[in-house]
Amino acid sequence: MIMLLLSGCMVGPKYSRPGAPASPAFKEPLPEDWKQAQPSDGVIRGKWWELYNDPALNALEEQVSVSNQSFLAAEAQFRASPGIRANRARGIISDH
Repeated sequence: MIMLLLSGCMVGPKYSRPGAPASPAFKEPLPEDWKQAQPSDGVIRGKWWELYNDPALNALEEQVSVSNQSFLAAEAQFRASPGIRANRARGIISDH
């Protein structure tokens, strides 16, 4: 009886992984103009555009920065508007 119960716990024969070497036909040669990546951790991280020393680019980035803040404020108002409308409909807040 014990042998019958223990035989139910047997998983199977010992597994051995078959060898399957990769075919060299699937390896692509590197292009002739290939170059290894060279990370530059010391490069400017904040205002990266100042690296180019271009006053026009700097001025454009300042304009975009101001516009982004206006856009973010408009987006926040847009996202809040359904809640405001719902609260007005419930009489929780007034139109004024």
